[in-house]
Amino acid sequence: MKINLKYLAVLSLPLMVACTGHPAAGKWQLNSASEYQYSRLVVNFDGKAELYKKDQAIAWLHCFWTASAADAIGLECASADADAANEKFFFKVSGENSGQLMIDDTVVAQFDNEDPTTK
Repeated sequence: MKINLKYLAVLSLPLMVACTGHPAAGKWQLNSASEYQYSRLVVNFDGKAELYKKDQAIAWLHCFWTASAADAIGLECASADADAANEKFFFKVSGENSGQLMIDDTVVAQFDNEDPTTK
């Protein structure tokens, strides 16, 4: 049985289009009205993320994330310091261009999407 390559490509197209990124994925910067210690959160599509402290160019924590809801992710993060314990965060997107970073039920940073046109 010979399968036509064009036919196979047309059938697989809806599968590729149906897959979209999580709304938390992207680059998030500290909301200008916020005075928290965290300045930036970068959530990559591949399940990795980086969390930056204010005035630091290098990521303070490296994280793995999983979707916990349609608009939220859980982050498990570790620093380069081997003695430091892992930290767990929760990031919830509120609206299209803002989000809150939390530890337990405490907000530790409020972020705005650096490039809202990518959503």
